[in-house]
Amino acid sequence: MMKSPTHIFDSNVYAQWTEGDKEKIDLHKNESKSATTKDTEEKEPSSEIALSEAQTFSIEYEQGIFTMKWSPDGQYLAVGCADGCVRVLRGSDGKLEHKLSTSGSQPVTSMRWKPSLSNVGSSSCLITTSSSGCIDIWHVQSSKCMYSINEEDNQIFCFDLSPSIQGSFKFAAAGKDRTIRIYDDETKKLTCSLEKGFMSKQVGHSNRIFSLKWKPDDPNILLSGGWDNSVLFWDLRSKSCFRSIFGPHIAGQTIDIQNDIVVTGSWSIRDTINLYEFSTGKPVQKQKILWDPSPMIYSLSYSPTLEGVIAAGGSGLNCARIINTNTGQKSDAIRLTNGAGVYCLDWEPKGNVVAVAGNSADITLVTIK
Repeated sequence: MMKSPTHIFDSNVYAQWTEGDKEKIDLHKNESKSATTKDTEEKEPSSEIALSEAQTFSIEYEQGIFTMKWSPDGQYLAVGCADGCVRVLRGSDGKLEHKLSTSGSQPVTSMRWKPSLSNVGSSSCLITTSSSGCIDIWHVQSSKCMYSINEEDNQIFCFDLSPSIQGSFKFAAAGKDRTIRIYDDETKKLTCSLEKGFMSKQVGHSNRIFSLKWKPDDPNILLSGGWDNSVLFWDLRSKSCFRSIFGPHIAGQTIDIQNDIVVTGSWSIRDTINLYEFSTGKPVQKQKILWDPSPMIYSLSYSPTLEGVIAAGGSGLNCARIINTNTGQKSDAIRLTNGAGVYCLDWEPKGNVVAVAGNSADITLVTIK
């Protein structure tokens, strides 16, 4: 098993690979291809996903974009950076509209737009987390932090917002201390903690947690994954884990679910993308996704409108692709302008535009034709 890096955005991951794996993959190739790659491509479907010419947004900060989210109406693209700031860009042209400085001035690790507030629009409320252990709730247009929660002695790496429950929400945060905390959105109070029991049979995570995903049609079901090579299925009614998948090495937001099919992306050099049945936790018995060699995956998500279509990207090979998991079709590699590692990506709400970012000041946007 590959040892996890000291930091999830380790730019020197190539040095950790075995000599055999290094011989298999040339990180600096563009046009030329190894015999292994050619052999793999011959087995892939001939029809690929066509993309329009890439568009680029740029910010003034060059030391790393770790998380990124479109607003529900596509008006804004929020970009969370290593300096603890969130830059809110206009979705139409990438121009800076607002700049938010999160609590603790530590890297921004995840964020979600709240679908709506009672008296403001759907591009007004943004919730951010950082490795300082803070959850900040923002009114974007005024650049004001309306509320802040501090998880002492913790670093938060992931966050998700539940489906609406009669107009209200819950949110979940997790990270370094291996505990998932559930908060009530209205009161901002902690309602329960999901963790491994002490000297008991209660299943929980044994290492850092990097991904949380609520089941889109059930506010009681939450999925989580991290460095312990496990994806856990939680039921908030019983406050316990009812199913688990062993295998995926999760190092970013790389768990998603669509039509009861769970997709995972692993920070590994082989078998990086896998599909599982939600009802059983067993691998989906269908065509295997052929992406070999692939980057080690840091970010992955389903399109909000296209069935079975995902975007995934990472480091090592420093690229992303759009993949139809039903047919095996893939797009060409999507790269940042400086060729650096991909740390995050997100689908525009209409579901045919993907924004990709990472160790660069530039954000690459592509559209499915």
